[in-house]
Amino acid sequence: MRRIVLIEEDLDLLDNISCFLKAKGFDVFTAIDGYFGIQKILHNKPDLVICDVNLTGLSGYNVINTLKQIPSTSNIPFVFLSSKTDTNDIKMCLQLGADNYIAKPINLNDLYITIEKRIEKFQNIISVSENEINNDFNNTQSGIFILNDLKIIRVNRKFTAITGYELDDFINCTITEIIVPECRSAIFEKIEKILLGAIPVIDTETKIRTKSNRIKSILLYAFKRHINKNEVIWCSITEVKKENQKGQISVNITNREKEILRLVSEGLNNVEIGKNLNISKRTVDKHRETLLYKTNTKNTAELMMFCTKKGII
Repeated sequence: MRRIVLIEEDLDLLDNISCFLKAKGFDVFTAIDGYFGIQKILHNKPDLVICDVNLTGLSGYNVINTLKQIPSTSNIPFVFLSSKTDTNDIKMCLQLGADNYIAKPINLNDLYITIEKRIEKFQNIISVSENEINNDFNNTQSGIFILNDLKIIRVNRKFTAITGYELDDFINCTITEIIVPECRSAIFEKIEKILLGAIPVIDTETKIRTKSNRIKSILLYAFKRHINKNEVIWCSITEVKKENQKGQISVNITNREKEILRLVSEGLNNVEIGKNLNISKRTVDKHRETLLYKTNTKNTAELMMFCTKKGII
């Protein structure tokens, strides 16, 4: 069921909109102030946010500014409601990143049409094409597996080589079949945080048990991704080499990320990189955000210096 967070301090209007949207099949979470609204958004990860501009305390402007600074909420469609119809007010809302501005009194049918259009547009943007998935899945030296509700729904050949299992062994298996017992609770906690949007990625060392019952140390990197409009967790693993176990720094950079680094070093922007690699600009943005996180760098200049020093590019 599609989820909407509605933030409105007019209780009658809050109730009217909420009841209307529930009748249309939405799961609606309501809040009467900005602080509580942000909590609802972070906890429920809605498909769209509806927010009054003139909230007491934390205004609607502050709400959208906060959401735009959080990676997990920065792209959620956002619709402002307001009794103000001045052109400058509307312009301000759109400049802050709102997708729509609807003037009060609200026409519920118009609101519903706006919601449907915005959610559809957002889903089209975040749904990754099958070609992109196949490229990322196969064009890597890392083992890749995809989780849906902790079940492994897809693995690549490199993952099979690392674990010793054949592809058919992973049909309907959960991640518990791979992670050793003493590491499971820590990994499960991190996965839950990713699903809630509390952290953007998992980047940690853990241990797995292979089919031959051998224990291997691996670097696990994971993040949320949308595939065919379904939210999954994309996981990448590489074996920890002996030199890394002695304390050397290891950064798990995939082949795709190396391609992007090379093109960045050549001065291409994200749109040009996307066209060069036949992937979307949004995918390039995600890879670059991931690279900054992996390397603990703050900007492109620091990233290039780090990768040059480590011989990555």
